[in-house]
Amino acid sequence: MVILIHAFLAIQLTIRNQAARPVKYAVKPGNKTSSWYSRQMAIMGSILFIFLVIHLANFWWAMHYGDIPSSTYEGKEVGDLYTVVWTAFENVGLVVLYVAGMIALSFHLIHGFKSSMQTFGFNHPKYNGMINFIGLWLFGILIPILFAVIPVYIYFKQI
Repeated sequence: MVILIHAFLAIQLTIRNQAARPVKYAVKPGNKTSSWYSRQMAIMGSILFIFLVIHLANFWWAMHYGDIPSSTYEGKEVGDLYTVVWTAFENVGLVVLYVAGMIALSFHLIHGFKSSMQTFGFNHPKYNGMINFIGLWLFGILIPILFAVIPVYIYFKQI
């Protein structure tokens, strides 16, 4: 639900920004006024939305409503999502989709982290170095790489 609210607010903000300046600038200022990440948010957000729909269909929906294998855990019959994940990542197309989704997530997180810090008033020379480091390396690179490693590892483990 939060993701849908986020997407709705992003679209609403984009529409307001375009309405505030209906005539485009004669000369594009390039990288001087905005980062590449911020200019690509619509594309990256769309890729992430497609990724999330496919992810939820393959795993969440399958776990709750699909016919997946089951196993016994502490005396209870439970869905065997482990087998579902390992089987799904035999498909190289799904692995490529996950890696592409994590690349999009990386760019989205880099911009989002920096923007959120600015929104909360932490845009100051005293904090910017730490914010850029955490936003780029921890949120923007480390987290998506760790998520991308899972399908890649599973795929190559099964070859």
